[in-house]
Amino acid sequence: MTLAWKMFLHVVLILAVILGGTGWLSIIKERESLQAMQVKQANLLATSLATFSVEALLSQDYPALDQSVQTILEHSGDYIIHLSINQEGRTLVSYGEPGDATIYSAPVVLDTNGQRTIIGQVHLALSNTDGEALMSARKRDMIVASIVLFLVLAISLHSLMHRLVLHRIERLIRET
Repeated sequence: MTLAWKMFLHVVLILAVILGGTGWLSIIKERESLQAMQVKQANLLATSLATFSVEALLSQDYPALDQSVQTILEHSGDYIIHLSINQEGRTLVSYGEPGDATIYSAPVVLDTNGQRTIIGQVHLALSNTDGEALMSARKRDMIVASIVLFLVLAISLHSLMHRLVLHRIERLIRET
């Protein structure tokens, strides 16, 4: 094997290790970021639903609460896979099964003159389908980008090594 090929293979190996490692770390960090965003979104949604439910729980207007929850679920598509509202240990409204999904909860709080009283609880579970599809697409995009970057860098470095180093070594060998 010639010196040119040995140098090229060493550079390619180093590039592959560096780009593979940084790509893998980027994928892990992006997955963690997306999961943190989903947790934040779920907690905000549970809190919003809890705030929305205060009036219906106080007036014991459970049919209106049920209708509101149905409307929310219709507009969410298949994003909310489970939603229940409980008061004093009784389930007033419940749709869907959480399965093995993470359940997010928020208290339904009545705030009167600074006195906060918990009058119920909202539980919901979100579908991971959209998040997983997004993570898979980002993973695929990052792998493709890493491969393209790897090829461009490998070809560029090979060309530069050949012009700046190997060409001069070959000339020295010919002239001696």
